[in-house]
Amino acid sequence: MPAQVIKVGDPKTESERMAIKFLKENLPSTYTIFHNFEIKKDREFLEIDLAIITPHAVYLVDAKHIRGKVTTDGQMWYPEGRAPFPSPLPKIRNNARILKGLLTSQLAHLSGVSKIFIDGVVLITSEDFRFIDQAGREESGIIQLNQVVHFFTDPSQVPDRFDRSVHKYFTNIQKVIKGNAKPPSGPLVFGEWEVTEELGSTEAYTDYRAFNKTAGKKSVTARLRVYHVDLYLPEEERKLQQQRISRAYSVLSKIPPYPNIIGVRTFFATEDEENYVLVTEDLQGDALRIRLNQQELPLTLEQKVGITTEFLNALAHAHRNNVVHRNLSPAVLLIGLDGHLRLTGFEYARVSGGSTQTIAGKIKSELDPAYIAPEVYDDPAKATPKTDLFSAGLIIYELFIGERPFSDLSSLVASKAIFPDSVERLCPGLPKGFDDWLNLLCRYDPKDRLDTDEIILRWNTLVKPQKPDIIPEPSPTLNYEDLPQNTPIAIKYIVERKLGKPGSFGIVYKVIDTFAEQPR
Repeated sequence: MPAQVIKVGDPKTESERMAIKFLKENLPSTYTIFHNFEIKKDREFLEIDLAIITPHAVYLVDAKHIRGKVTTDGQMWYPEGRAPFPSPLPKIRNNARILKGLLTSQLAHLSGVSKIFIDGVVLITSEDFRFIDQAGREESGIIQLNQVVHFFTDPSQVPDRFDRSVHKYFTNIQKVIKGNAKPPSGPLVFGEWEVTEELGSTEAYTDYRAFNKTAGKKSVTARLRVYHVDLYLPEEERKLQQQRISRAYSVLSKIPPYPNIIGVRTFFATEDEENYVLVTEDLQGDALRIRLNQQELPLTLEQKVGITTEFLNALAHAHRNNVVHRNLSPAVLLIGLDGHLRLTGFEYARVSGGSTQTIAGKIKSELDPAYIAPEVYDDPAKATPKTDLFSAGLIIYELFIGERPFSDLSSLVASKAIFPDSVERLCPGLPKGFDDWLNLLCRYDPKDRLDTDEIILRWNTLVKPQKPDIIPEPSPTLNYEDLPQNTPIAIKYIVERKLGKPGSFGIVYKVIDTFAEQPR
């Protein structure tokens, strides 16, 4: 017999429907599955896709349909072809802790309830999902459909300190969930934006993908970053929190539109002022962090030079508008499917000479220490355009070499930020003088660093083709009716083979898009 399914609300996504069907058909009849419900805690509603009561544990499940390879550093997920977003695992595990507290308080008369194991997992319903977790922080909480039967029926998943005889509390647990669970109150909507997918969350915000209701479901989607406001703070602290959050849009709005910087659409507060919503373009592409870790199709020298140029131009545009990014890393540089770079991650940016207030307040703990200039490590309020340039130098070194120049801050300080290797030597084809130029970005003393415009001027001079002493013979003209295999076209395509014979309007070739890693 199939598992018992108790419907509270309707599934909102195909991944939820797929998960419910699969679990019902494949789990034993002694299992109970609740799906699509909310539980209210204080003034907050916890939305849960599935709760599974097994004979030995209780699991909350967040069902997602994410395709392809996803890399995690334990905090962010970096999917191929899309912008990174916060890991969804911490939220579902936090919901599990809240449910545990609810059961413990409402079943306090039953001894042993506190030893019930309740955990949260993320269930991926796509078949081609690959999860890369080199640190091993999250892999135990990520499962796929072909793993669910073993995972949910294996009592050894439960730590020894918990009671694995949950079956004796079945009826009581079901009553508590039924008594507190309510159907979700319709699609999640923020202003004119209807959510289609929750991407992930942190304590400070939740990321969503959404469409504009007026434009319709087929319109271009946007990214929503929804910041949470603590309504229980004293009024003075609550106002300060709201000011910090609103500064996110304030900083970004000071940067005029630029092709290599994320586009901001709007910013608004919800009617109850419990949330503030930052709406940006929904960028399609890979974080540079992903491209640096890919061995199958590494970036070409030409692509690296192009990325560096667009990165520096984006920084210069921000600096000319008095905005210091101060959280630069390969995670905030997105390589779009069009091959161009976008600078993202302005959550902790500040205006030069202005207040040091930020969105989350805890700047030091949020910044990536691997890319911070030494003078701002203990005090991010000291950040200037020159500290951005220092971070940029570390990123550019890693871009061309493939590894970080310094393992940690101690090694950076000990070496006075002198790079351990010559980039020119390890990356043939770079113009002479590249090492000297790169060292100008990462001078240990910020007083010795050049400003952004001078750095770009020297970079453009460095990579600008030099007039040769001897005029070479002209390159042979390409015969576009018969391009051989591996012929490069523009900056991003490489010919794989010709498709068919020449027609009256043109020739069709199968090519490899080196940015998207897909045939075209």
